[in-house]
Amino acid sequence: MSYDHLFRRYGSPGAEADIRISGYLLRPEKLTADKVRHYDESAARIIAECSAMIQALQEYRQDLAARYAQLATAPYRERLEIERDPHWRNQGVDYYVRIVRTYEDGTTVKELNEHYSGKERRKALARFEELKKQRPGIETVQDIQRRSWER
Repeated sequence: MSYDHLFRRYGSPGAEADIRISGYLLRPEKLTADKVRHYDESAARIIAECSAMIQALQEYRQDLAARYAQLATAPYRERLEIERDPHWRNQGVDYYVRIVRTYEDGTTVKELNEHYSGKERRKALARFEELKKQRPGIETVQDIQRRSWER
């Protein structure tokens, strides 16, 4: 059994899984003789579902370990960027200094994500320049110009 069925919704493949196992049981002392068989079958079904789920999740964990090993050894590029983010209705500006790691397969990971308010513009630019000197040859992106729609 594979864990691929966990990532299907209404028959279509998806990127997320939501695992739920449910059952309705009553206390044994509350059951009559004719209901005991029904609740025993229900308990057996839940146990079988749990066993299958454990096996699928163990396979999933093995694939997670393989993915981690792949990412740990895969070649990547780093990009240093500074972004100016204007607030809605001219209520200020934020600056973000980021180091983004992009792997060969297109996966991106933010290694660093620092936030500066508009009044700390010089501090953000200084941090950008400091990181640029610390990592010579790193690709840089500066997006700090005013947008055309700003006043």
